[in-house]
Amino acid sequence: MTTPTITLSGVTHRYSHAPVLDVESLMTGGGATAILGPNGSGKSTLLRLLATLLATQSGSIRFDGLDPSVPIERTAIRRRLGYVAQNDGLPDRMRVAEYCDYIAALKEIGPDRLRRRWTAWVLDRVGLGDMSGRRIRTLSGGMKRRLSMAQALLGGPDLLVLDEPLASLDAEQRAEITGLIARTANDANIVVATHHADELASVCAQVVVLDHGRAVFSGPPADLATRATGQVWEATKPAAGASCRAVGPGRFHCVGGSPPPGAEPAKPTVADGYLVLVKHH
Repeated sequence: MTTPTITLSGVTHRYSHAPVLDVESLMTGGGATAILGPNGSGKSTLLRLLATLLATQSGSIRFDGLDPSVPIERTAIRRRLGYVAQNDGLPDRMRVAEYCDYIAALKEIGPDRLRRRWTAWVLDRVGLGDMSGRRIRTLSGGMKRRLSMAQALLGGPDLLVLDEPLASLDAEQRAEITGLIARTANDANIVVATHHADELASVCAQVVVLDHGRAVFSGPPADLATRATGQVWEATKPAAGASCRAVGPGRFHCVGGSPPPGAEPAKPTVADGYLVLVKHH
């Protein structure tokens, strides 16, 4: 199966007079694309444009040649689209299965028997199969995040736009959703914004780094990791001017800056390359 392609050309977006997004050109397709960037870099704005929730102010976006500014083509895109927003906004009084059935109806899935089968399937996929009768207000933050992922999978969309799908999840749950995204990428074009570079971006076919609304990197995860070559080491104490995190008792993983005495070179990760790129940019 050939996954659909998304193409952006000269896309800019402003709130009031402040530019938020300015993407000269970008193409995704053939698997999952991770969008990385600091807070305020334009990630959520880009994803809302891709989800057809915002109209382009200038430039163009095409989904397999379909133009979201044309109403009939926008409807065709939405029939193929699954979306997870940054903020869940779930209806607390509804039950889990009831909510999925409602979203399935909005996606024109029918009859009732087919909607029930889709609901059971997506809830099982995200590990909520035994929660179908629970009211949404009783779910934990992580469960609500997985429910948002479940509704996006209804109908088997070939375009998935996911804004921080790993937020509020523990390590085991993040691994499960990361695996689900990796498997789904075989049959869909997935664009996912994330702060979990090493967990999620490393399993994506492409990584895009946004900084101040501009795409400053686009390429395979391994290429992003190499941006930190020669600038990563492990040391017994944090280094001045470096980004450091503890990796064990008296051990720190440091990126950038000057290596302290006794530091040992370390293999750079996707997150390391991202830190070096954004800091230099």
